[in-house]
Amino acid sequence: TGRVGIVELTPFLASELAGSRGRDRWFWGGFPPVLALASARARQEWLAAYVSTLLERDLPALGVGLPARRLRQLWVMLTHVHGSLLNVSDLARSLGVSSHTVGGDLDVLEGAFMIRRLPPFYANVQKRLTKSPKLYLRDTGILHHLAGLRRPSDLATWPKRGSSFEGLVVEELIALARTRLSSPEAFFWRTQAGAEVDLLLVDGRNVLPIEVKLGASVDRHGVAGLRQCMSDLGLRRGLVVTSGRERRQLAPGVELVPWEDVVSGAIDLI
Repeated sequence: TGRVGIVELTPFLASELAGSRGRDRWFWGGFPPVLALASARARQEWLAAYVSTLLERDLPALGVGLPARRLRQLWVMLTHVHGSLLNVSDLARSLGVSSHTVGGDLDVLEGAFMIRRLPPFYANVQKRLTKSPKLYLRDTGILHHLAGLRRPSDLATWPKRGSSFEGLVVEELIALARTRLSSPEAFFWRTQAGAEVDLLLVDGRNVLPIEVKLGASVDRHGVAGLRQCMSDLGLRRGLVVTSGRERRQLAPGVELVPWEDVVSGAIDLI
C-alpha cells in the first residue's frame, strides 16, 4: 500500500501526433497499430479484429463470463447515445434483458476503458440538476467503426458528427488535465430545464467549465448554458473549444479557444 503509482495509458492523443497521423486522429482514433497502417481497408480490418479479440478472448481470459454477442450488440447501440444522457432502462428494453444486466455489461466495458460514463456535477444551488451520466465511447476510431462508418468522408454526413468531435475534445482535455493538475476530476453540468455544459474540470476548489462546439461560428447566445453555469456556480472563467482557428474573448470571462490550441497545449486549465 502506498508504493504503487497508477498511470492510465490512453491511445495516442492528438497532441502526441503530427503530420498525416495527426489529421487522421479524429476519424481513425488513437490506437498505434491503426495509424501505422496505410489503407482504409487495413485499418478497418484491424479495428474489427480488435473488437472481436477483446470480446471473445481478452475479457474471458480475465474471468468475464458474459456473452460476447450481447456485449457487441450493446456496444453498437452505445454509438447512438454517444455524447448523450445514459438511459439504462431504454437499453435494457432494446436488448430484452434487465437493467441490472445492462448495468453489469456497462461496468465491463468501462473497466476495459472502452467507454466513459461522465458523472453530473452537483453543487448546493437552487436548481434541479440531472442525475444521469453522459456516455462516451472513448476512442473515436472504435466509435466510427461500430457505427458503420468506413472512410473519413462518411463522417461529414453522420448525424452524430458533433457528438463525435465533443468526445474527442473531452478525452483530450481530461488527459491534459491529468498531466497538469494534481488530482483532477471530470464532470458535466446540466439542469433539468436543459441548460448544459459539456465538461467541468475540477481540481480541489478550482472549477473550469468547458463547452465544445463543432464549427467556428459561435456567438453569445450559443453559450447561454455556459454563462448560466458560471453564474450558478460563481465562476469567473469558462472556455468554448471550437474547430475554428480564431481565439478571442466571446463574453466577460468566456474565451473562444481553437481546437488546435488544445492539441498544442496552449491552454490554461486553472
